[in-house]
Amino acid sequence: MEDERIRSFTAELKAFIKGFRTYSHLESPTQIPIAVWVFKFPDPHGTLDSVFNAKAVPKDLIEKYLDIGERGIRNGLTVILLDRQIVKAIKLVALNPEAVKMLHGTIRKQLGMDYRKVDYEACLGDLFTRTTMELYEMGRQFQYG
Repeated sequence: MEDERIRSFTAELKAFIKGFRTYSHLESPTQIPIAVWVFKFPDPHGTLDSVFNAKAVPKDLIEKYLDIGERGIRNGLTVILLDRQIVKAIKLVALNPEAVKMLHGTIRKQLGMDYRKVDYEACLGDLFTRTTMELYEMGRQFQYG
């Protein structure tokens, strides 16, 4: 059993190190626009999705993130491989600046709206009637590396 667990983790670690080669960003067509990222990792990870709700982040942090200032757009993404609650690997990747600009646009739309957590979650429910691959195909696709 332990050997199988080690082999499984080794495969996960190799896929993590190889990383995703394509990803997409989607602004959902729901009443509240939701930023959706979909990353295509090699197996055994496969296609993973993530959403973003700007209202859940402290205002000062969002303002710092959106301020491109002299340093330019912040396009770094920290990817973490967990085994339960244990961090096994961390890597920093650079997303396409155009993809990050799209995220900024969705964030600004969210910040300009008055909605509650329950409203956001209802939109999530509508959005996730689709598969992760359908969401990937609905979004604008980017190459990495």
